[in-house]
Amino acid sequence: VKIIGRTVPFPLVLTANSVGPRVEVDPPTLDWGNVKCLEDVTRHVKLTNNSCIDASIRAFMNERKSLWTVHPKIIHLSPQETLQLAVTLRIDETCTMQDTLNLIVQEGEDLQVAVKGRGTETPVRCEPAELDLIDFGTVFTTRTETRDIIIKNHGQ
Repeated sequence: VKIIGRTVPFPLVLTANSVGPRVEVDPPTLDWGNVKCLEDVTRHVKLTNNSCIDASIRAFMNERKSLWTVHPKIIHLSPQETLQLAVTLRIDETCTMQDTLNLIVQEGEDLQVAVKGRGTETPVRCEPAELDLIDFGTVFTTRTETRDIIIKNHGQ
């Protein structure tokens, strides 16, 4: 810095701290409540980039074989942009399950969203699915007639 009347420049030291993009998530937790087994139920998480620089985010579930899926997995948010992130649960047991949605913000603060849900009814399915009526048609009483019904447990 040059000061008038002084021949030698005056040294000045500046210190700056930089921050990456500030991304906010709403809500911080997602509870699906009771969900029928083997049915897809989707909830949304709102991501907002509250900064003046672009944000690159990677979304994934904590568990390797998670019952939840995330779409999209790679997100790019412009400054002040908002996005609805879809999180879908397909539960396969009649118990309470939980996981964590991880949001890795490049050059920013990573975020987490706790998710949980409880399975209801049963993960057991029959083929054919319609078993209200099994029609054998006209059959003589001394004759044996069979129908194959396949029962599958789609649970863990």
